[in-house]
Amino acid sequence: KRWGPAAARGGGTSGSSTPTTTRGTRRPPRGSAARTRCECARAPARIYFADDFRDAKGGWTLDDPWQIGPATASKNAALGSPDPSADRAGVAGGSIAGVVLGGPYKRTLRKSSLTSPAFDASGATRVVLQFYRFLNTDEASHVPHTIEASRDGGATWTELWRTGSQSFTERAWTLQTLDLTPYAASNTRVRFSYEMLDPQ
Repeated sequence: KRWGPAAARGGGTSGSSTPTTTRGTRRPPRGSAARTRCECARAPARIYFADDFRDAKGGWTLDDPWQIGPATASKNAALGSPDPSADRAGVAGGSIAGVVLGGPYKRTLRKSSLTSPAFDASGATRVVLQFYRFLNTDEASHVPHTIEASRDGGATWTELWRTGSQSFTERAWTLQTLDLTPYAASNTRVRFSYEMLDPQ
């Protein structure tokens, strides 16, 4: 399970459009209606939290065996594709987060998580979580992987995504987007987890 740079972004409290150009300022002919053309564009998305994992002390909480470090190709993978040797931008040894970089995940019977620091998204009308994924795992009945969100700093969690009945064998980084709007608060956190249910 490997994750590339993550970001939570959204819109502000005001409307999503900002006037950029106004034309038709000449005085209109008598008896005709004045016309003002307004070309509008969406306001730039505000980023509430982002991390490219270049700083291993970026505020994340890592349960063993989660790691933040250089992308490292694995050898003799028992299931799926080898771990990536480069980050999502194609940089060899670029910084990523994952479970045992360059090796297989540990057969632990407890839930193990990578948890973000808290960030303030209380002023947002819409918030999404975007990240890059490179996932190789058994089916959820054996090793479920989940992504969860909290609006109270981690006191309670709600599941956003879970692996289905199929296994995952990914050979490339893919951009993922999840809706965080219901969890936009002054103390929002997200976490990525895996758990071994079947030790066989």
